[in-house]
Amino acid sequence: MALHLANWDYFGLAQVPMYEPTRPATFGNFHACQGLPLLFMPVQGRLNRGVVDWMRQLDPDTEMLGNFTDKTLREWFAQNRGHQKFTVLHHPIERAYDIFMHRILVFSPVSMNRFRNMLRRAYGLDLPDTWEQVGALPLADIQHMFCMFLTMIGHNLRGQTPLPENAQWASYERVLQGISQIAVPDRLIRACDLASALPDIAQAVGLADPLPYQAVDLDWPIALHQVVTDDIQRACEKAFARDYDLYGFSNWEPAHRP
Repeated sequence: MALHLANWDYFGLAQVPMYEPTRPATFGNFHACQGLPLLFMPVQGRLNRGVVDWMRQLDPDTEMLGNFTDKTLREWFAQNRGHQKFTVLHHPIERAYDIFMHRILVFSPVSMNRFRNMLRRAYGLDLPDTWEQVGALPLADIQHMFCMFLTMIGHNLRGQTPLPENAQWASYERVLQGISQIAVPDRLIRACDLASALPDIAQAVGLADPLPYQAVDLDWPIALHQVVTDDIQRACEKAFARDYDLYGFSNWEPAHRP
């Protein structure tokens, strides 16, 4: 008994705390085929473009359905019995890097300027404004900026920044809780398994010989494998600790398996 009590984590200090707010149910970004009972329930971000393109090729004679409301989504469910609903999980470091490359590193029409300003003021980053300026920076500077961005994400998700928690990098746990308020996905697919999993889903809804999935070029000006360091891996795991624990992610590799 004494040994058991000595090892008892009475205050739950070994558990990863969760300070991130819950996410409301959203369905405006869902994608469905008109001619097939197939519904994609994505996490926000650019990483899912290849999945949407694949669905469009499966049903090329009709327009993809999107911009759902509660009413139109319920109608789609009622009209598509035997449907398959799925969500794709990308490695957290890929999610963060895509945002960093396209919305943080340089100023652009889609840049997240409030977070860029906070990274400059609170984290001491001298962020460039143009890609020409990026080209003049040593790789170590880009690596440091990305590492600090990951640190900021962790602070933001725990409510430790002046800006509200941003849904662009919300944890999978919270995103899936929000999706499940509408309907629980039939399948959670890891991005590294898309090539085999998507044709399997298509066969499940009646396509005998579905088109293969082709990943799209995410047009990152600097490839992720050039940037990743051990410090970046640790910063990402700290920022998304719950996702690493709950969904089994490990260190990212170019052909990673979570």
